[in-house]
Amino acid sequence: MQLKKGLIRIGLPPVIGSVFFPRILAGFRAKHPHIDFDLVEEGANKVESLLLEGALDMGVVVSPVDPESFDTLPFLYQQLALVIHESHPLAAQPSVRLEELRGEPFVLFPRGFAVRRHVMRACRDLGFEPSIVYESSQWDLLAEMVAARVGVSIIPQAICSKITNPDVRTLALTDPVIPWNLEVIWPKSKYVSYAMREFQAYIREVSGPQP
Repeated sequence: MQLKKGLIRIGLPPVIGSVFFPRILAGFRAKHPHIDFDLVEEGANKVESLLLEGALDMGVVVSPVDPESFDTLPFLYQQLALVIHESHPLAAQPSVRLEELRGEPFVLFPRGFAVRRHVMRACRDLGFEPSIVYESSQWDLLAEMVAARVGVSIIPQAICSKITNPDVRTLALTDPVIPWNLEVIWPKSKYVSYAMREFQAYIREVSGPQP
């Protein structure tokens, strides 16, 4: 019997691509070696734009997205965490309230990244504008900037386990907890191909429980 073939053009932010997607892609390809991927790494805002333009089939982004424009399939539920130099006075605490970072210099992901958008919104809800002194799309470079005492950073919890610099500590953020929930999205108007249906089924199979 001839195997069905397919191609999925999928967009995802670099932080998602480097941490989560290799494992997901390897597992899916083991079951469906006849389905290929064309990966495009862009910030979440750009991924959504490319989907609506028809340049991509699917995207992996941080929720929420416009429910009028996209169908969604949630698959990972996490939080953002604080990355701080081990000599910082707050580093001795088991967790840090976001309010305690008022006045601190921040090193963050650039505009267009959902992590940046969520951090900015949470700070503004508390009545302060974070002072951003450095930006990078690479989480490991942000961690090195923290190690060099340039500032503090806020990144996804899952990435924290990959930071190996002994001068850096990662702490839970509270008041508020900032969620970082991932979902696969595709335009409501788009035809769902065989390859897309198979990938959706696989995501449902491997996704974690909803909180």
